[in-house]
Amino acid sequence: MASLARVLVVDDDPSVAEVLADFFGEEGYEVRTAESGRVGLDLFDA
Repeated sequence: MASLARVLVVDDDPSVAEVLADFFGEEGYEVRTAESGRVGLDLFDA
């Protein structure tokens, strides 16, 4: 299954990030997670 798009989940609660990543991943999205806004911005720019 090809990826629909990419999703960046930013949340400081690892369990919330995992649930969201699992949900979007099952829907076919390529998912990356970050535990803070700073890390999220670094991943976004990468």
